[in-house]
Amino acid sequence: MWGPVGTAALLRPWMERLGHEMRSRPAEQVALVQLAGAGSPHEAAVAALLGGAARPATLSEKEVETLAAGPPPLRVERLRDVVRFDGLDALWAALVTERGISEALDAGRREALEWSLRRWVAADGTLRIAVEAALLSGRG
Repeated sequence: MWGPVGTAALLRPWMERLGHEMRSRPAEQVALVQLAGAGSPHEAAVAALLGGAARPATLSEKEVETLAAGPPPLRVERLRDVVRFDGLDALWAALVTERGISEALDAGRREALEWSLRRWVAADGTLRIAVEAALLSGRG
């Protein structure tokens, strides 16, 4: 089951493994995690359209804090960047099709997605979306 509760449950083993890997190696380890909600408006827009069928690849602030808590604790640095998609079809392919979700980008979904992401749609149809991430680093 995906969605807000199901996603967290399915990500838990991955988060535990990531934490273990980062803490068990002697060299400095680094992981970049995309933040949920306002930090990833494109993920939030797709999740709003698909509901429980969505499979966001993001972690909440609380999940990042849990992952970083340790022992030993990991350092967390907040980053801001821009993701770029060649258009709504490319975004849908990356966030839906490539994640194994069999949902089409029909006219209604396209209109809703374009409306929710309108501030990031350039004149040429590309999307340049401001995102936030957390850079986790530490040594085992």
